Amino acid sequence: MIKQLKIDMKDDWFKDTYNYKDFLKPDVLLEYFDKNIVQHNGIYIPSEKLLLNIPKKNFSIRYALETNIYDRFLYQGYLNELAPYYDPLLSERVYSHRYQTNESKRKNYIFKHPIEQWSKFIGYVRDGLQSSEKVLLETDIQNYFENIRIEDLSKTLQENLKNIQATGIEKIRLRHVIDSLINSLHLWSFNHKNGLPQNRDTSSFLANMVMNVVDKKMIEGHGYDYHRYMDDIRIVCNDKYEARKALKQLIIELRKIGLNINSAKTKIIDTDHEEYSSLFEDDLDIKRLDNMFRSRSLPVIMRSFIPLKGYALRQIAEGNTQERGFRFSINRLTTLAMCSDVNKPDGYFDEITDAVITELVEQPFSSDKFMDYLKSVELQDSHIERIKALLLNTDQSIYGWQNYLLWQLLVYKNITDDHLLQQAGQKLSSVSIIAPSDVAGSALYLGAQGREAEKNIVADNFQNFNNFFTQRNALIALHELNYRDIKEKIVNVDPAVIGTLTRVKCEFNGKYFQEKTPISWKKIYDEGTSYE
Repeated sequence: MIKQLKIDMKDDWFKDTYNYKDFLKPDVLLEYFDKNIVQHNGIYIPSEKLLLNIPKKNFSIRYALETNIYDRFLYQGYLNELAPYYDPLLSERVYSHRYQTNESKRKNYIFKHPIEQWSKFIGYVRDGLQSSEKVLLETDIQNYFENIRIEDLSKTLQENLKNIQATGIEKIRLRHVIDSLINSLHLWSFNHKNGLPQNRDTSSFLANMVMNVVDKKMIEGHGYDYHRYMDDIRIVCNDKYEARKALKQLIIELRKIGLNINSAKTKIIDTDHEEYSSLFEDDLDIKRLDNMFRSRSLPVIMRSFIPLKGYALRQIAEGNTQERGFRFSINRLTTLAMCSDVNKPDGYFDEITDAVITELVEQPFSSDKFMDYLKSVELQDSHIERIKALLLNTDQSIYGWQNYLLWQLLVYKNITDDHLLQQAGQKLSSVSIIAPSDVAGSALYLGAQGREAEKNIVADNFQNFNNFFTQRNALIALHELNYRDIKEKIVNVDPAVIGTLTRVKCEFNGKYFQEKTPISWKKIYDEGTSYE
């Protein structure tokens, strides 16, 4: 299960600088859970979530529900327990986060390969449109994870116990798992009633379960040629009038579980629609590129270099960095950069790197993918200067999440700058008005790149850090100092980060990040599974 969690954590919004390597060990996990259960007389009580903010495509913000690493491990455990029993209840026309029944493949990832599942989704929709008379209803669900009601999830899991293939003993165990899950989600949801932690495989599967009643109603109850991948819904209809009727019916069904469509992303596309002729062009481009990587043939993979680069640059220029196509291409480029046994053309990444750094300002909502890429490629001095300038520009660096990732990048690239050290110190002195994620990144930078005086700024302000996330980064920042000199300042430590100083000093002494491991081109396809 630890391996499955590590795979899921690759796409975390708020990545830990060590990927919690020091905590994700059986003995460490067991000790924490045992203490918690003893303390609460036989019941595990999870911690409250931490509410952080993420920029969206229109420069508004969404919330992120972050849990500590132990609760994250527990959440993964719920998935491992429930998915084998509940996945068979889902419609075959639901494609995302489907349980991998092949045991050998499941060792790599608990779900079927997402890119292959997306291709299947698109393929069936395209097949349904073979007749020139058909039209396509295309929509998605507004604020999908944020609006999932915990009550609806509990109801569907409990009611479907009678439909799963399991023994009586197994059903007793599953009922306890469901009770524990629902109690945990009341603490982790936005208002104790609505919202699942995002960017989690478990949440995606649980959302499938909530949507199951809508999926089945649209397919079996109303007979529509309906297909869904996460919050992306496509219905093949005979004409525009059937499409309108299907849209109305979909809205009615979604309302029953507190969800609604995103009107801005809803289209009825017929043969007269300007998008009809190019409806699947992007998906065909992705499929061609994916097939080249899937071939596991080095000459074929090398032939993908130019079209892959061109596709990524086009997506960036068109502002499509939140689309699945861009995420596919930037993940492949990141993986290519990490391949030590593949010769890339000279300057191959330069144009992409320039474009990515430019878009840090204009498309901050994709900073996680940008930063994964920037960590993997060689940065020139001009690139570093532009990144430093962004962090120092308080009119542009307004998103704590992006700043956290930028601080991490500078630590990863070992970039020290006195102006940045000064700014990081000032942010620690203004905790009440600075985003917790920005404070956490500033603390990490001071510890990694600062002298003893800068590290002591972190210790002096530790009492003001009131959440596990900031404390975790602050403790990492302090691990090279003599504990006797700072122990009076390290107060009110969250139980979820106790042990950080000791473990970091033992495993990473003097290093503030876990380096990316070079990979072989032979494993490049397996590495680039993310498509969400």
